[in-house]
Amino acid sequence: PVAQTTTTLAMALPRAGHGASVMGNGRVLITGGLLAFDLQNPLTLLTGIQNTTEIFDPATNTFTAGPNMLEARAMHSSTRLSNGQVLIAGGLSLIPIINLPNVSATAYRFNPTTNSFGLPSFFSGARFLHSAVGLSDGKVLIAGGLTLDLTLFLQTLNIADLVIGTRTDCQLFTPSFIGGFGTFATVNGMQEGRAGASIAPLPNGGALIAGGFRLTIN
Repeated sequence: PVAQTTTTLAMALPRAGHGASVMGNGRVLITGGLLAFDLQNPLTLLTGIQNTTEIFDPATNTFTAGPNMLEARAMHSSTRLSNGQVLIAGGLSLIPIINLPNVSATAYRFNPTTNSFGLPSFFSGARFLHSAVGLSDGKVLIAGGLTLDLTLFLQTLNIADLVIGTRTDCQLFTPSFIGGFGTFATVNGMQEGRAGASIAPLPNGGALIAGGFRLTIN
């Protein structure tokens, strides 16, 4: 920023729709994402989801491989917690072992001290392309996002058979700093469904949710 210059770096894998968060140790956790996406072949959106992670060290400008996630995911949220850990939540995913695509309703905490993900926790309302922000009280607000019904699409492979919707509800994550994962609670939703919105913490402990897009059925 002093010289107003940029430096080109190389990750181990290409990825889009991934997560990135600065951890308590100053390094950056990069999670999941899409390896490739061909608009003429929508199946690549579902088969190219990654479970890999990378860790960027700003002291050396280098990337190293991090631990794999239990579930591959893309278009999820990645939020730093006040204790320096990272909350990974939701996203497009693949069911482990059988590799069927689905929308995730699970969350994991990454601990940079142990370089590992803990056991999963579940929240209400699977979603991807949602917004998430850490609040001043240490909690995390997860807002909106997209829903996706793949039932008919998996039979026809016709992109027109994807059933997509936008969510109005929000989830509030309260971490447990003594032991355990923490808890999710449903809070009053937004007046209209939205996905891909911007979200920012406010000094009064709340958050500003702005813009995004919504899907309407005529």
